[in-house]
Amino acid sequence: MAAITIRYMSFPKTEPPPIFIQSVVDVFTRFEKQISTLLLNKGLTSNGVLLIIRNELVNLGFQVESGKRKTEKIQ
Repeated sequence: MAAITIRYMSFPKTEPPPIFIQSVVDVFTRFEKQISTLLLNKGLTSNGVLLIIRNELVNLGFQVESGKRKTEKIQ
């Protein structure tokens, strides 16, 4: 099987992506086998993906919702 790669686009296309983008892509790459829709029999929900990568994104300084309840959402 060929290596899976993360594909993304940054806008505007005429500008280079912001510096932080590579860190975000690195997070998705590290967890690719666990979240890839190409590798799983059934894809995860967005909350399922966030459950797996949330702590890494928080460590990068992002605020990330932890669930659907009011207390788990970002206001």
